[in-house]
Amino acid sequence: MGQIPAESGGIAAVADPVGYYQAGVVVGTHALRGDLKLRCDDGALISADSEVLLIGTNGAREQAVVSRVQAYKRLYRFHLRGYDHISKVEHLVGARLYIPAASLPSTTDGGLHWHQVCGLQVVDSRLGVVGTVTQQLTTAAHPIYVVEGDFGEVMIPAVDAIIDAVDLDAGQMLVNLPEGLVDINR
Repeated sequence: MGQIPAESGGIAAVADPVGYYQAGVVVGTHALRGDLKLRCDDGALISADSEVLLIGTNGAREQAVVSRVQAYKRLYRFHLRGYDHISKVEHLVGARLYIPAASLPSTTDGGLHWHQVCGLQVVDSRLGVVGTVTQQLTTAAHPIYVVEGDFGEVMIPAVDAIIDAVDLDAGQMLVNLPEGLVDINR
């Protein structure tokens, strides 16, 4: 596979590629055989024979195939086919790792994937625009969406009792927030 030049103007360094889902970030190397350490929310999205796209901090793109992946402490350790020495992978530290969106497993409960939720404008039935979803926290009970906006940082539980609807075409999440939720962090 190999290296693909970055688009003119360095767009690749800022914009996610169309048709791909950012699965994680390469945070380091491991040993001399070319293994890499990956920080990601769901290591199950990447397996042996997965095709991946890596976009470096300079916007350079490389396509590769994963030959193995395993949980490693709080990270995942993986190896790319044909990258058999540390000298071949050091430049990938800091790169964002993407998988084709088409390879994402379908959600059985009609739920959404993170890449669909990130960036949505959150609109409350009482308060109006609350802000934009910037982060997802994982808890044992349910995910929590971190929303940044005029009310500061607001943490919204991702439960049916609060989220009324998601309109991906309009880029909005319609919510009915409990009274006082936006005031907790003020």
